[in-house]
Amino acid sequence: MLGRSASRLSASARVVASATSRAQTAPRQVLAGSAAWRRWNGGGKGGSSGSSSGQRSSGDTTLVLGTSLAAALAASRWLAPLEAACEGETGAAAVPPLDAGVQEPMPLRATADLYSGLAIDQASLAEDPEAFDKQLEKALAEWKAAGKKAVWVTIPSRLVGLIPVAAARGFEFHNAEAGKGAMMVAWLPGGEHNLPQPCTHYVGVGVAVVDAQGRILVVQEKAGPAAARGKDFWKVPTGLVDAGEDIATAAEREVWEETGIRVRFEGVISFRQQHKAGVQQKTDLFFLCKATPLSTEINACATEIARAEWMPLKHFLSTSPLPEGSAYWFMNRLAAESFLAGKGDIGGVRLTKSPAIFAPSKLPRGFGGSSTNLIFSDAGTPPPSLLAKPTDAPPAPRPRL
Repeated sequence: MLGRSASRLSASARVVASATSRAQTAPRQVLAGSAAWRRWNGGGKGGSSGSSSGQRSSGDTTLVLGTSLAAALAASRWLAPLEAACEGETGAAAVPPLDAGVQEPMPLRATADLYSGLAIDQASLAEDPEAFDKQLEKALAEWKAAGKKAVWVTIPSRLVGLIPVAAARGFEFHNAEAGKGAMMVAWLPGGEHNLPQPCTHYVGVGVAVVDAQGRILVVQEKAGPAAARGKDFWKVPTGLVDAGEDIATAAEREVWEETGIRVRFEGVISFRQQHKAGVQQKTDLFFLCKATPLSTEINACATEIARAEWMPLKHFLSTSPLPEGSAYWFMNRLAAESFLAGKGDIGGVRLTKSPAIFAPSKLPRGFGGSSTNLIFSDAGTPPPSLLAKPTDAPPAPRPRL
């Protein structure tokens, strides 16, 4: 009997493997009358029904049926096909599929926003596309009935298989960000919507730094639009502001990364708006800043900067390859005259008035609270008693690449 059971075990092996993964606990007595159990347990002869396992050997075949198997088979739904397989009444094709009896996926969790929308918690996403589809089907029906509007979900790259499922349920791409994933949104009311567009702007800084001898810190880049203008094109250190980074911090960081010079941010001289900029053809907001040098020894970045030097203001302004009246010429004049305050001879057409410096004031964000905004103006700062107290230590300077 044991030999026949062993030869037929392959027909029900998938059932056993699946069942052991689904059942956790069950009384042993449920199996006591099972023909399958009697056959595998040798008809109860020589075995120990009270032990944690029954073991019988026949040649090279050894069957070990422990409590985990007994518990798995205790679910009555698995007994009939298993017994039938042992009796030869059915083949492997009649064994239930491995996914039979899969539990319903956990419901999606979401956080409400102030616009009757929801943001799905990424940690609640089922990794299996079919399970995720069931999650969405149930959740969207409930949220639509509750009057919710926009539903946002960010799908990480490791779960890219969920994207077609979301698209089939009415989600559309909104944006994608490295390290976070693809953000998709569904507008439950249907029709036109007023959802915000993806981020549409770059924010950059340029930093005018003039030392006590009236020399401005300038660089020549190894690559990019400035480098394409030739070896005679000099400019102030520039760069993009990182996400979550203050303009002042970005200005000090860019000077340090490109030239090795430490500076103290003083304020914003002006800013420029330009459309269709950069690789993504976005709108660019460029802030020309003023800073005071705290060191003078140049150590140019080897990967980005071809040359860096302190150049007399007059020479810098006279060597620009761009004509007077151009946007670049105007910003260079603003930078130079912000330090001269109407004095000195720098040649060329002078501005009618010295540019004001917009210095930052740290004030409570929005309607108050612990978060703060930096407000730039030339009106000075509010009374000290109204200024927000800093809540965070200044960020440590990043190492140069």
